[in-house]
This record gives sequence, structure tokens and C-alpha cells, in this order.
Amino acid sequence: MAKELSIFVDESGDRGGRARYYLLTLVFHDQAKSIADAVTSYEAKLARADLPNIPFHSEPLINGHKDYANLDMSQRKAMLAYFSSFVRKLPILYTTFVYRRSEFADLDKLTERMRRDISEVLLNHLGFFQSFDDVKVYYDNGQDIVKQALDRSAKTPAQKPA
Repeated sequence: MAKELSIFVDESGDRGGRARYYLLTLVFHDQAKSIADAVTSYEAKLARADLPNIPFHSEPLINGHKDYANLDMSQRKAMLAYFSSFVRKLPILYTTFVYRRSEFADLDKLTERMRRDISEVLLNHLGFFQSFDDVKVYYDNGQDIVKQALDRSAKTPAQKPA
């Protein structure tokens, strides 16, 4: 059976530059390590607390928007605590990059920095990535600068540092 690594990518920040920070997270999951028990436990906690089992989105949860609009503050706090506990139990690795928007003159500069950061992770952990037969990247193409950074980092030839 082939060893498969899934890389899930998500971002936080807006295209228009109104957010002070832009965050980019890569989550690495060895598909041989099941998350089924952790998911079952998380869903059971939500059910026991009479909380909805809805996809987790931090901004709407924290601010009480969208799917969380009908939940009071104590319910939203509980959901955040349950989700936090759930994530800590998962057999995953992750890295998050934080970019202060004011440090980048334009989106091209931010995209290039993201590309370099992603490439650096790939190169610094090359042995880990090469231990898998298949590596799949999942991104919803929500923001073009992230898609470009991912595409460009995958095309960057491996080079030894000077």
C-alpha cells in the first residue's frame, strides 16, 4: 500500500489589504494515521453539549456570524474549546506563516515571500516528504496569491544554500 501525505492549505486575511496580518497554514497528515476516533469523540462532545456539528470557521465563530449567529457567547466559547481539544489530539503536523501586511509594498511581494517560505519548508524537510509515495495538496483556490505561491513553490528547483 502506497504511503500518502495530504497537505491542507488555508489562509486568513483579505485580498484588499484591509487586514493587518495575513496568515498561511499548511497542515500535514499521513493518511496511514486515522483521525476517525478523534472525529467521533469531537462529534459526541458537541452532541452532549447540544451544540451544532457544523464546519469550523474561526472568524464567524468568534464574532457570532453566519452559521454561529444563533449561538450565544457561552456556546461559541464551548465550541472553540471543543475544537481546540480535538485538533490537539489529531495525528497532524502544521506550520503557520504570519505576514504583517504593512511590510509588503504590493501583493506580488507578499506572494513571493509566501513562495519562498513554502519552498523553504519543502527543502528543509525533504527527507520527510520523500518518505511518501504520494503527496497531495488540497487548497480551495480561495485567494489567487496563495494559489500562485503554491504553484511557484512546487516548480522551484531544489538548490543547496550558498
